[in-house]
Amino acid sequence: MDMNEFARTYFNFCNEVGLRPAQVIVSAGGALLMLGLRERCEDLDLDVPASTYALQRYRLGAEKERVTKHGTFLDYNEKVSLQRLPTGITVQTVNGIWLYSLDDLIRQKEALIQSLDRTPLKVKQDLIDILRLRRDVVIGLSRCWNTRKTDNPIQR
Repeated sequence: MDMNEFARTYFNFCNEVGLRPAQVIVSAGGALLMLGLRERCEDLDLDVPASTYALQRYRLGAEKERVTKHGTFLDYNEKVSLQRLPTGITVQTVNGIWLYSLDDLIRQKEALIQSLDRTPLKVKQDLIDILRLRRDVVIGLSRCWNTRKTDNPIQR
């Protein structure tokens, strides 16, 4: 999906589940798309409060949940996957969409390339993403957006 479809899907999800955008944090490829480091992404990986995750798991059924080496995910629909919102991440906003900071995206990608179940193509893309993210950290791209560190980003 391109950036416009991504934004529509993100805000539609927020409305459907009754969350403010500040409570729905984008990670992975969607964050890279919003930062202008990719032209497209396949899906939305969204981190939501544990209570929202539990409610959606109950509503959708346990069979929609999948456990991987990278965490537990809930397939909300064909375009959206949910994960419980971690604490201690740095978040930023781009056009009203909340996402992981550059530094936290780098940490996420570094953890992914260590995974034994990652395909060589995915590892190559992860390495390219890390290089682009590090370049943007060096030139100060993260200063272009509202960035904050918090233990619980949904309370602000």
